[in-house]
Amino acid sequence: MSHSSEDRLSADLLAVGEQLSEGKHEASALDLDQIKMRAVAKATRGSATFAPRKGSLMRKRSLLTTALIVGVLASGTGATMAVTGQFSAARDDRPTASVSQYQSCAELVRQNRRAELRFRRQFNVQHRLKKRAHRRVEARTRGRKRRKAVRRINRKDERQQKRQHRQDIQEIKADHREDERRCREGRSR
Repeated sequence: MSHSSEDRLSADLLAVGEQLSEGKHEASALDLDQIKMRAVAKATRGSATFAPRKGSLMRKRSLLTTALIVGVLASGTGATMAVTGQFSAARDDRPTASVSQYQSCAELVRQNRRAELRFRRQFNVQHRLKKRAHRRVEARTRGRKRRKAVRRINRKDERQQKRQHRQDIQEIKADHREDERRCREGRSR
């Protein structure tokens, strides 16, 4: 309070004010720390019991939605295959599952050839990109000896890439031959 307001107050009010300020309780640092810890504990307890964690409701909803979609798709697929006879054995002149899946071995052969062509095209694109990158590196390299060394490494890398491609093609062809053999055996039964 300022002096001007104290002058206007009566003497008995000033005495009461002094008694109140003398009797005021001062909290120690330990008391303040305990009060703070209780408040924090109460706040976290209250939020944990009444409010869900942030995002947990959405997580539960997305999991439930995913489970429902998978269930519907699985039951629909199973019902469709049961009705069409996909799981039945080759009796009563009905085709087996593998034969009905590919419709005919000729179609399987065509699919395999298209897959091989796609694989070759992808390799050609990758190989061209790698050669272009090698040329850029060679052009940036300074010094005749270094450029020769870089060129040697690049050629080795390109040869290795071609070798790997040949091996991959052989594996793909072997897999395709096995699929075609299974198809022929399924039809001949």
